Amino acid sequence: DIFLKEVRKEITTKCGQKCTAIRRIFVPADKIEDVQIALGKYLSQTTIGNPLNEKVRMGSLAGESQRAEVKAQVQKLLASSQLIYGSLDSVQ
Repeated sequence: DIFLKEVRKEITTKCGQKCTAIRRIFVPADKIEDVQIALGKYLSQTTIGNPLNEKVRMGSLAGESQRAEVKAQVQKLLASSQLIYGSLDSVQ
């Protein structure tokens, strides 16, 4: 539980915007599916949007060009990994 909370915090706090943002986590092979499911549940509880709204925990991307760049970089990552939460086809 502590591990999942820390991973969620690292993903949502830095949002991939800093050089220190989390890029990968290491999980024992026999725990991968459990971690994927639990992390998906944790991430689904994160409200994304305008940071001026006090319920928002992660700000949105700055614009269409940044959105396109994020999607392009995720496509590169998918060459050696898999998406466990969300979808590139339905980015809001």
